[in-house]
Amino acid sequence: MALTFALPYSPRWLIQHERHEDAIKVLRYLHVHRGEEWIATEYTTMQSQIAFESETRRRSSYRELFTKQYIRRTLLGCLIVNMTKLSGSNIIQSYQSVMYNALGFEGQTVLLITGLYGFMAVIGQILSLFTLSDFWPRKRTVITGHTVLAACLGVLTALSKFYPDSHNPDGSRAGVALIFLYAFFYSYFFNTVNWVLVAEIFPLHLRARGNGFAVFTQAVTAIWLTYCASIAFDNISWKFYFVFIACNIFAATAYWLFLPETNQMTLEQVAAAFGDEVAVDKKEVSKGSGGTVAHVEHVGQVRE
Repeated sequence: MALTFALPYSPRWLIQHERHEDAIKVLRYLHVHRGEEWIATEYTTMQSQIAFESETRRRSSYRELFTKQYIRRTLLGCLIVNMTKLSGSNIIQSYQSVMYNALGFEGQTVLLITGLYGFMAVIGQILSLFTLSDFWPRKRTVITGHTVLAACLGVLTALSKFYPDSHNPDGSRAGVALIFLYAFFYSYFFNTVNWVLVAEIFPLHLRARGNGFAVFTQAVTAIWLTYCASIAFDNISWKFYFVFIACNIFAATAYWLFLPETNQMTLEQVAAAFGDEVAVDKKEVSKGSGGTVAHVEHVGQVRE
C-alpha cells in the first residue's frame, strides 16, 4: 500500500482535470523511449477522445454495462474470469488430497505433495513475467493456455482411470506430475494476463464497474462449483475432469471467435476494435502532431 504513493496519476485523469502539462510529463516519464512524436500523438489522441466522450456520455452506471454498446465487453469480462474457475484451477487447489488419494497416495505423502504443489505456481509466475506477459498477444496467450490445460487434464483423466491405486507407482507418479504441470501452466498463462485483460477490454469510465461485476459473477461461480465438486468426486470420481476439459475447450473456442486483441493498444484502439465510435484516428493525428508538446520542459515524475 505504501508503494502506491509512488505511482503517477493517469494521464487521462490529468487531462480530464485540465492538468495538461502534468499529463505530458507523465507520458514522458512512462514512454520516454518512444520519442517526442509518439508522445505528442498519444497526448492529442487522448485529449480529443476525452473531449468527445464528455460531450456524448452521461455519468456511468452499472446499467450501462448491459447496453447494446457495451454488452459484448461485459460478457467477455465475465467469461474470462469465470473460465479461470471453470478451467479446474480452484477445484484442483481445493481437492488436491482427494485427487492424490485417487492416484493411490495416502497420509503424510499427500501433505508433502500438496506443499510442493505451491512451488510450481511460483515458478510459473516468475517465468511468465519475463517471457510471456506483454510479450505475447493476449488472445494467443489465453487460447494457448486453455488448450494446454485441457491437454493436461486429458492425460490426468486417463491416468486416474487406469492407475486408480498404488499398485503401479509409475502411473501414480505420472498423475502427480500432471497435476504439478497443470499448476505451472495455469500460473504461467493466466495469473498475470487474466486480470489485465479484463481491465483492458472496458473503457475507462466503466472499468471499475465492469471489473467489479465480473468478479462478482466469478465469486458466485466459485461458490456453486466448490459445493458441486464434493458431490461429483464422491459419485463420478475421475469422470468429473471431463467437465473442466470441456470448459477449457469452450473457452479457447470462444476467445478465438469473439475476443479482439488488446495488448499494447490504447483505449481508443480497443474501443475501435469493439466497434465504438472514436473521436480521431491516431494515424491522422500523427500526420499533424509534430511539435505539439515540444514546448513542455522535461521534468520528473508527477504524483500530486
